[in-house]
Amino acid sequence: MNRQLIIIPTLAEAKLLISALSMQQCSPRRYFTKDKSTDLLICGPGIPAAMFNTMRLLASETYNKILLAGIAGSYDEKLTAGSLVCVESEQFADIGAQDEMKFISLCNHAEWSEIYHNGKIKNPNLDLMLGTQLPLVTSNTVNLNNLQFEGIPSASIENMEGAGLFMIFNEMKIPFLEIRAISNQVTERNKSKWNIHTAVENLTDYLVGSFGKR
Repeated sequence: MNRQLIIIPTLAEAKLLISALSMQQCSPRRYFTKDKSTDLLICGPGIPAAMFNTMRLLASETYNKILLAGIAGSYDEKLTAGSLVCVESEQFADIGAQDEMKFISLCNHAEWSEIYHNGKIKNPNLDLMLGTQLPLVTSNTVNLNNLQFEGIPSASIENMEGAGLFMIFNEMKIPFLEIRAISNQVTERNKSKWNIHTAVENLTDYLVGSFGKR
């Protein structure tokens, strides 16, 4: 049986999808559909939690396709709250080394040349990405918001999990997609100005329509 895995960082981002697909809970972080064709993992926010919980699951379970989904901040004013995008490449934007007053991104270290290509960790699954019919964007994976990143390629959005999971999926050769819904512009961190509800609603509608019906 073909099985797909949906990975979402937080329960708040996943609640509507769990309800829409009538998913059952089998562990604190894992849910599944009645026919067991689709699993959902709440991976946790941020690079360490997302990578650890994803690897722990993939050590014991096999999937034909993985979909990473969640909300994101936008650097592009044209990507307003509720907009949906497909991420074609990621980069660890604020992990690297400080050389006096200059920050050297991880993407510039020779030891990472097999993972990075022109400063980016790419999704090689072009057919899957084009099939979403969503704008293809580059994303920064960040630990901190609203930083001025130098020495790395520009990006349209930011999130807190993508680059680490791109590494895992590419190394394990599992076909994957990353879909993000814009909740806010990347400016001053003021959640009162974020539109998380609209972003989660639009993301859920898209996931149910595109991935919820097998």
